[in-house]
Amino acid sequence: MGTENSSNEYQEARQHLSLSDAAWAVLQDDRQDFGGGRSWAGILNYVFAEYRDKADASISVAVERRRAQYEEKLVGVAAPAVRKAVLEALLADYTEELIKKAAQNGATPPDKESFKFRLDRDNYAFREQWLDSPDAQYYGGRFSRYLRAVLEEYAAKTVYQREAIYFDPQMRLIQASAANGELLRIRLKKGSEFEVRPYGVLGDRQETYHYLVGLSRPDGTREPEKASSFRLSNIVKLEVSFRRSGRLTEKERTDIESSIRGKGVQFLVQQRETIRIRLTEDGRQNYGRQLHLRPAARERAEVDDGLYRWEYTFYCTEFQAKAYFLKFCGDAKVVEPQSLRETFAQEYRSGLRACGEEP
Repeated sequence: MGTENSSNEYQEARQHLSLSDAAWAVLQDDRQDFGGGRSWAGILNYVFAEYRDKADASISVAVERRRAQYEEKLVGVAAPAVRKAVLEALLADYTEELIKKAAQNGATPPDKESFKFRLDRDNYAFREQWLDSPDAQYYGGRFSRYLRAVLEEYAAKTVYQREAIYFDPQMRLIQASAANGELLRIRLKKGSEFEVRPYGVLGDRQETYHYLVGLSRPDGTREPEKASSFRLSNIVKLEVSFRRSGRLTEKERTDIESSIRGKGVQFLVQQRETIRIRLTEDGRQNYGRQLHLRPAARERAEVDDGLYRWEYTFYCTEFQAKAYFLKFCGDAKVVEPQSLRETFAQEYRSGLRACGEEP
């Protein structure tokens, strides 16, 4: 009978929530980029469950986390009674700071999206426990304020930080497998599958995305392995395989590290080659300003080519050159290789056709 009543109560577990327009937009973006097919309710439940214990909005947990940090730093400093007094004073200030932050993030935003969604069973059970927890007092006993504070705090972080929160379970599995020498099997969004001897999880230089890095080959084949990187948000299935060892030798690890230094994490699978690009004055200025994916120039020279006064020589992958320079449009002209010239020409022709114009 009790189980039936609990089930009936859960059926009514719809949660009202108001989010700022900015937080709502961020969570919608993450649903698209990270979600893996999750519904709107699914993304809210998942993010809340993954982040709540890490959030400053969970004041009691945050204070205990800070207490451990302070105690470590204060070891051996002054007499025990003095240390205790200093510790309690520091924690009192920190708690006051968190309470103010909770009031700000938990308050109903002026520009908001209001809606109802169903809590999943784990979050519903957590809500029932939270109502009797010390933290409830900071939010006037209203779970909706606490929920909003957690999600607003999450949404205020960078894409790179949010990706680390969202994919924390996968990152921990990868790092443990790398440490234990275990083979991984992955499936990507497009359906291709690989087995990977993992090196670890790394971010690109600009801290934009996280990647599974290692030696890989198509699953079920005996093709030679290649140093590869897979963006975490493109992986839809990740599991340990006991088909063979996943341990890397010291030489293999050194070779991967060398490839990362030369190519960058996101371009590991590509081969580098000499690429020459000519830029207009506007193109030269854009190259100086736009840092994301920018290849390092080996040489720069002035040339006599009309508006294209500057020639840059790079040693990078075609993929990186395309990803970076294609958006320059008429301010960048490929000199070599011919294959990249043809790629740019095809992309521009496709763009013209999309605008209803024949190239």
